Amino acid sequence: KKFTKPGVTLSRTLSLIDECSVEKQTIGSVSETATKSIQTDLESVYGYKTQYSQTDRDLFPDEELELLVQENAIFVQNYTSDPNNSDFVDMCPSPQMAPLTPFFFDFNLKIRTKYQNPITFRVQNEIKIGAHEPMRYKYKLYPNDEVENSSLNHYVFCQLKEDRLVGSFICVPPIEGRYYLKIYAKPERFMADKQNDSSSLHSAVTFLLECTRARKYIEPFPLNELPWGPTQAFYDYKMKLHNQIGPIISTWGGKRRLCLESNEPMLITYQVMDSDGMEMDAKNLILRDDVDNKINFTISFPRVGMFKFMIFGMPKPKQKGKWRLPLLATFLIDCKLAKVVTPDDDPPPERVSNTDLSEHNTKIKRK
Repeated sequence: KKFTKPGVTLSRTLSLIDECSVEKQTIGSVSETATKSIQTDLESVYGYKTQYSQTDRDLFPDEELELLVQENAIFVQNYTSDPNNSDFVDMCPSPQMAPLTPFFFDFNLKIRTKYQNPITFRVQNEIKIGAHEPMRYKYKLYPNDEVENSSLNHYVFCQLKEDRLVGSFICVPPIEGRYYLKIYAKPERFMADKQNDSSSLHSAVTFLLECTRARKYIEPFPLNELPWGPTQAFYDYKMKLHNQIGPIISTWGGKRRLCLESNEPMLITYQVMDSDGMEMDAKNLILRDDVDNKINFTISFPRVGMFKFMIFGMPKPKQKGKWRLPLLATFLIDCKLAKVVTPDDDPPPERVSNTDLSEHNTKIKRK
């Protein structure tokens, strides 16, 4: 069942050969029974017999590896072009596959968007990667003619969707051209111990993007190392969001309210940063009000722009001391309109009631 999708033929062929129970008689040769079983399995998957039945990938010469990739790529192209296989075409990746690393299959990831190489789009494009469990993602966006770097990371918006099982990457390049989007991933269950070397993320897939038209006036997103929205710690503490769906909080000059609920008293602090990564004074921008186990934030920004709102917290400890609060959630505040208060040199006259006029007239008559 693992190999029902022909596409990444080299990796899956080698994995299939490795997983088959093969008895090596001598180095560089295999028994006839093992060769027949491998050829039968490959024939059932790919529809043709392969002449390569070595079990150790180190025994493959470079020329044979190249021929194997070309031969399997031709097969996938012929298979997907066959009208009898139209129901299976959408599930098959393109013969020009994105570079997938072995970690992509180790973490049981899947490309959820229609794939082509390069991925051509106008203005912006969303790439989705599915998983069987919540994943930690990082990414790098850079031009295809440059060395790998993270210079354009603030033009990518990453969040988790569908019960945190789908990673969404929205790319909005600043200018037309070709870019590489390199994605790193690892399951959240392996990220608990940050001091361990196993907490580092692994490269999973790289996409080639081609933007044919870019937006003229674009404001970059604030930089964020983790996917936007609640983090794994938020769900570990069994917290809930009441009046917010998604990590983007849009305001139109008025006030917005964000409500969090916890099962126990929490030690909470927050921080606000602008799109340039500069910390802002959050006292006049966000007001906090605690009612029982509910934490209410009233958001009001005086100017237009995008801001990063980070919430840190943990259950209140019983002992006094210095505690490092983990990140609970990160929200993008998109202020589309701001109320501008202009001082008026000639204020309007005060409204005078009829009773005041009558009293004023009586006073004049008496005088």
